[in-house]
Amino acid sequence: MSVPLLLSTAATGLALQPSSAARLAILVHCRSPQPRLQTPYLSDRKDAAKRQLSRVVETRAKVAQTTLARVALPTLLSTLLAYVYFDNLSLLIRSTLEDGTIRLVARDEAQFIQNFLTSMGLLFTILAGTAYTALYRQQEDIYEALYSEVLA
Repeated sequence: MSVPLLLSTAATGLALQPSSAARLAILVHCRSPQPRLQTPYLSDRKDAAKRQLSRVVETRAKVAQTTLARVALPTLLSTLLAYVYFDNLSLLIRSTLEDGTIRLVARDEAQFIQNFLTSMGLLFTILAGTAYTALYRQQEDIYEALYSEVLA
């Protein structure tokens, strides 16, 4: 810290004395010293940073597990069930239809393809809606956690 000095004459010659403003600054500075970084302070900060990092990692792991449970698990489960039971379900539907209906579906390929695409679009819409709902709920949980942390 630089202190402005005033020149004054004394009996012994020229002496440098600090001005009154500089003396006041020195007094204020002496009464409120700036915090010095000490080893315990640094170790406390390092411990706090490690704890915060571990909380962040735990939170991210929890969010990833929640996402897998809400989105990926139902998708994989429905895919597996569809793969296993598609043949049996198709045979069951065919056995319930009359021969005339089966011939009508067999001759009308364009209508069958259109219905198939419509059904797949409906299934995709349901899946996308479920995924959006799960992700929106997850986002709400994050905002509620942040809000409660700020209030605490």
